[in-house]
Amino acid sequence: AMAQGMQSHWLVLWRRQHWRALALVWLIVCALLAIAWWHNLEQVHETRERELKTTQRDLANLTRVAQEHADRTLHSADQVLRFVQARYIELGKDLDLIGLTQRGTIDAENFPQVGVIDPNGIYLLANMPIQSRIDLSDREHFRVHVPVGDRGLFVSKPVLGRASGKWSIQLTRRISLPGGNFGGVAVLSLDPGYFTRFYGDLRLGEHGVA
Repeated sequence: AMAQGMQSHWLVLWRRQHWRALALVWLIVCALLAIAWWHNLEQVHETRERELKTTQRDLANLTRVAQEHADRTLHSADQVLRFVQARYIELGKDLDLIGLTQRGTIDAENFPQVGVIDPNGIYLLANMPIQSRIDLSDREHFRVHVPVGDRGLFVSKPVLGRASGKWSIQLTRRISLPGGNFGGVAVLSLDPGYFTRFYGDLRLGEHGVA
């Protein structure tokens, strides 16, 4: 009876130690799993933050490139307008825009249409043959310059050109004659697709969008 009692006692102790060992093993396993999950979440968070910083840097660079491209394009267009403005004041109707374009003085690739609108709103001169009388007196890019005073470079909303029959952005400058009288408007047409083609040529990756 004593032997059986001792055996039962040791069996109970062994079972308790066995369950304690199992509990300890499971506790360690749970701790390791928690550490692994925490490590994975940290890696995901770090990867996300790294991707966001990379994307923000790329967007900042893309913004600068787009801005510089637009500024350079508008600056070049304005230089052409200033040139036409000055030459028209000097030469009047004798200004040969077609000849200047053929000689490469006016960039016909980026600025396909350059001209002069007279004080009455009639399209007077152009770097391409004018087929018929074109009245532009109702157009915003003409009317904005009629009041006294030079308002500088005007950039229109895209409009359907009456001379070209194509959608274009009109850039204009007032022609002020000696004494300040209104002498008309120097006008340059810019194809809106010029900008969209530029953005379309950017390599932004499989899912990139500009």
